[in-house]
Amino acid sequence: MRLTRAAAAAVVLGALLFPTSPAAAAPAAEQCAEPGTAITQVPWAQERQAPERIWPVADGSGTRVAVLASGVDAGHPQLTGRVREGENYLPGETSGADTDCEGGGTQVAGVIAAAPVQGVGFSGLAPGAAVVPYRVATSTVVENGESPESGTPATLAEAVRDATAARPDVLVVPVVTYVDDAELKAAVAAAVAADIVVIAAVGDARPSGDGPALPYPAAYDGVVGVVGVNQDGALIGDGSAWPAVDLAGPGDGLVSTQIGGGLVEVAGSAIAAGYVAGTAALIRSRWPDAKAADVVRRLLATATPSAATTGNGIVNPAQAVTATMTTASPAALDAGPGEAPSAQSDDRGSTIALVAAAVLAVAAVLGVTFAVAIPRGRKRRWRPGLAPRPAEYPEDDAPAPPRMLFEDWTPRH
Repeated sequence: MRLTRAAAAAVVLGALLFPTSPAAAAPAAEQCAEPGTAITQVPWAQERQAPERIWPVADGSGTRVAVLASGVDAGHPQLTGRVREGENYLPGETSGADTDCEGGGTQVAGVIAAAPVQGVGFSGLAPGAAVVPYRVATSTVVENGESPESGTPATLAEAVRDATAARPDVLVVPVVTYVDDAELKAAVAAAVAADIVVIAAVGDARPSGDGPALPYPAAYDGVVGVVGVNQDGALIGDGSAWPAVDLAGPGDGLVSTQIGGGLVEVAGSAIAAGYVAGTAALIRSRWPDAKAADVVRRLLATATPSAATTGNGIVNPAQAVTATMTTASPAALDAGPGEAPSAQSDDRGSTIALVAAAVLAVAAVLGVTFAVAIPRGRKRRWRPGLAPRPAEYPEDDAPAPPRMLFEDWTPRH
């Protein structure tokens, strides 16, 4: 009987972690990525960030995160109910945006919004957030001249425009192109102007060729470019500085949700961008009326400093949600028309203030003294007047001769 119950429990757990879904059946027909496995340990980034301590304040509820990648497996147990209807931009694909063949979009969605499940150590940063998938590519790198099935910069631009029209709170682009496309640049600028927090990965492999190449859309104005770091805070990849980096996120030795169920080991700047996007969702959940520029400012200002070239540092979700910040700018001193305040005028003003404070303090002490002393003096019949002049004693013009000490002393026998 015990063996039977154990076998039944194993079947139930297997059904939970590996449900039957279109993505689960796809690998045989479309040569998609394999389903994940059962992984129980808590990833190092989750141990350090401890998102469960943030959830009583903000868990991402009420926010929507647009994920422009390879789609998202909506049938994964930890993503069930968290994936909204998106759009597929790959004409060669017959499935919708709520399926994923390559797996990258599902993994990014997992670090953003995966729900806690009993017996599974991994969960997303903002499990209350909703994910909206936009299927733009089957690869994390998009180059000009790729086939429509793999994605192009024009496809990515179209998805950014449609996502902007839907007004998500956060838009994350895990895929990278090294082509400065005019349509993509204009679409990203419109998203930033629409008060959307735009986050993009900077990539994991430098493109070949002469001269430096920038990763897009991370290199565009207003976009938070994200690089990945390992648990020691070092940059992933070859360890050299990456262009267009504003912030770093966990990007090595991690796990996340995989198509077909279960978890899979993940790494890369795409995953790091997912962690930053999840943190942005937490901030917008905590302050729904906050502007996108304020969210970005909070992300950068609360980052943990790092010795590596990680822009403003490593994203810190707890600090980003709980730190007290001010949005006011310091007021300038009025030094008169056409004059700028100087350090000398500041010092002079400080000296005058100190002198005035000292005079007021002395006056206060004297006032208290008189208020106490005068009534008591009157009770004792004190009268105002001058003290008598001290008596004067004449002194000799010349001092007396010195005398030896003990000169009159006679010893006893």
